[in-house]
Amino acid sequence: MPNVHLCLMSKVQAKSPLPHAELLVEHDHGVQFLRELYRGLLAHAAPEIGTLFTTLAEPDAMPAVFHCAVGKDRTGLVAALLLTWLGVDREAVLDDFELTDEHVHQAQRDELVRRMADRGIGPEAAAGILGAPRECMQDALSELESRYGGIERYLREQGGVDPDALLTLQRTLLD
Repeated sequence: MPNVHLCLMSKVQAKSPLPHAELLVEHDHGVQFLRELYRGLLAHAAPEIGTLFTTLAEPDAMPAVFHCAVGKDRTGLVAALLLTWLGVDREAVLDDFELTDEHVHQAQRDELVRRMADRGIGPEAAAGILGAPRECMQDALSELESRYGGIERYLREQGGVDPDALLTLQRTLLD
């Protein structure tokens, strides 16, 4: 299995500065932070997302694992994009994303809230950030359609994925 290290978050942070932590107080502030994060990932991490899709299409690339620190934001967006590319119904993609909220253990959640509080983020905002609000992924996928012209155009034009690699990936995962 190929080993590919992609750092999606550094691209977003470099091109789209994150809000000041002290402004993240209310739950809705955390949810808005996620909306901006997902849009930022679409806008600034497309080449890395394209590399991931291209790598997954390579011979002997499967089985494969992709992950991030908590397993819901970068991983969630990539999973949603992959499922969208495979033709999975939008509601099922969103249902799948929401399930990630059930898999963050309370001890991990408590530790992350503590670390965010150390950076000045309020506990309510931290709870918003650590959730998996359906509307945040819905907004990202809607932007994928409206701004980028859909998943195929996004992967080809923004991500630089070869059309043959996309077809190979589709055949590999659907056959």
